[in-house]
Formats: sequence, C-alpha cells, structure tokens
Amino acid sequence: MELMNKPLLVPLNTGIQGNVVMEENVRLYGNCELLNVFIGAFTHVASSAWLLNIDIGRYCSIGDGVHILTQQPTKMLTTSPIIYGDIFDELAKVVEKVQYPVIQKTTIGNDVWIGSGVKIKTGLTIGDGAVIGAGAVVTRNVAPYSIVGGVPAKVIKMRFSPKIIARLNKIAWWQYKLTDYPLEWDDIDTVLKQIEQLDLDKKLSLYVAKKYKVFKEANEVKGQLILP
Repeated sequence: MELMNKPLLVPLNTGIQGNVVMEENVRLYGNCELLNVFIGAFTHVASSAWLLNIDIGRYCSIGDGVHILTQQPTKMLTTSPIIYGDIFDELAKVVEKVQYPVIQKTTIGNDVWIGSGVKIKTGLTIGDGAVIGAGAVVTRNVAPYSIVGGVPAKVIKMRFSPKIIARLNKIAWWQYKLTDYPLEWDDIDTVLKQIEQLDLDKKLSLYVAKKYKVFKEANEVKGQLILP
C-alpha cells in the first residue's frame, strides 16, 4: 500500500533506505530510490530518480531518471571497491580496508528545476533557483539562478538580472506558503513587489511545515510525524 494522503504521496515501489525525511506537501512518482534523503515542501520527484545522501529544498522539480552518482578512487592502486567496500567480502579478503566516501552529501537549494536524465556528481551544491537542462552531467557546483546544460554542464545564461536575483535572495520567498496569497505569478517584477509589500505589512509568517520520517513496514509505506 502506498502512502497517499494530504501531506505526502509516496508510491509503494519506492526504494527507501536509511534516514528519509519529508516535509508535508511532497509528491513522488514510481520507482524512485531514496537513501538518506531530506525533501522540502512543495517538491515533486518524477519517476526512476536515484537520490542518495541528499538534501533537497522546497518548491523543487526533479525530473525523471535524475541520478546522484557515486564515486570511486582514481589515485589509489585500483578503483575497485575490493579495497574499501564489502561487496566482495564473501569471495576475497582484504586485510585492511581503506576509508573512502563513495557517496558524499549533495545539497539542492530551493526552487531548483532538474531536467530529465540529469546526472549529478556526489557532493555538489546546486544553488537556489538553478535550472539544469535535460541530459546534463553536472561535475561542479551550480550557482544560484544559473541555467546550465551539456556534458559536462556549463552555464548557458542566468534566469534573471542581478537586481532581480538580489531581491529574490533577500526575500527568500520559499520560507513562506505562498499558495495562501493571490499573486501574479507570471510577472516576476510584480509578484516580487507583492511579496515585498506583504513582508512590509507583516502579513507573512514563516511556513513551519510538518516533517515525516518515511519508511517501509509490512509491505506498506508509512510516514511518522516528527514532533518538534
């Protein structure tokens, strides 16, 4: 049975390992693999994404087949996991294993759009508001509000002017539940003025989203509310 209620939608065929925490209002689609993941409110993840040791902010759009890549050593005698992993332990013995971080912490900011089939090197940071084009291979950190694409991914252009980006960074609108307000979403200057005015009028309050620990038990996906 999938977890499908007002705060979360997580299909039964989702792979869940380690510590998986989601804020309310998160949507996942089929065949995703999650290992030690945090996902912020109003983020949706399309099918077949592999998300490993990653924090994802709010209002993000993660395309189908997005993968966080593991890494292997290139400056040791061998790149084989026989020297740092356990997958060969039943077949061969290494007297002393070396410590090597196969999966580092990856951080995705808020309002990030990652296109279909993107591959992201483990341990990177994708800044707020960034856009990554479909099929890109990301090997370096991505600056906030930049649009990148290609193999390896390079900056194509910025989403907005420096003045608009400064206003976006200052207001940090993802702190709020903006679905509660009538806003002109399709005009960036107008909607920013509306949010800035709401802030000046002290009508905005921080959105403290409920958080759930998500896990599988008895062929069900369950969400346990994390109390403050």
